[in-house]
Amino acid sequence: MQLSELVLHLHGVPKPVAYPIASDERDRWLERHQPEHKSSGFCEYRTVNHRHLFINSNHIVVARLLNDEIIEVPDDYDVEWKQREQPDAKTGEYSSELWRFRFWLRGCDEPFDVEDLDEHDFVTIWCGLMNYEHEGCTFVTVDDEDDEPISLRIADIMVAEGFDYKNYDDESQDSDA
Repeated sequence: MQLSELVLHLHGVPKPVAYPIASDERDRWLERHQPEHKSSGFCEYRTVNHRHLFINSNHIVVARLLNDEIIEVPDDYDVEWKQREQPDAKTGEYSSELWRFRFWLRGCDEPFDVEDLDEHDFVTIWCGLMNYEHEGCTFVTVDDEDDEPISLRIADIMVAEGFDYKNYDDESQDSDA
């Protein structure tokens, strides 16, 4: 696989945000954004630096897939992630996680960060973003690091970028270009 850079220009955000993705995710992006497909709402992607992305196509002004660097990415770049998605064979439990989410919101020039979210919070975010059109949900609510609830209006979330910093090393906290 090769590395591409997904560069997103979002409504109202002065600078684009960029993410390194492997060719399999690049192909998924291209397939979903063809003229014959209705592309609205959220789709999820993984980056090669272990970011989990939820991108709302309704808020994208321009998306560019850059191939400036032809860097080979191992085919198993996300094997750890796939293994962690499965329960432990002996205990039946999933590995614990500790997430930091960065939300790019309509009407905000800067992203909104929330830390110390566990695997249950990830599932809450996933369900809220991926199912809200079908379920009619308006907000997704999680508790921040001080156990204070934060409610985010789902329709205003342009990109939600999650990183499990308990299980992965964080090479760079900022992924925006």
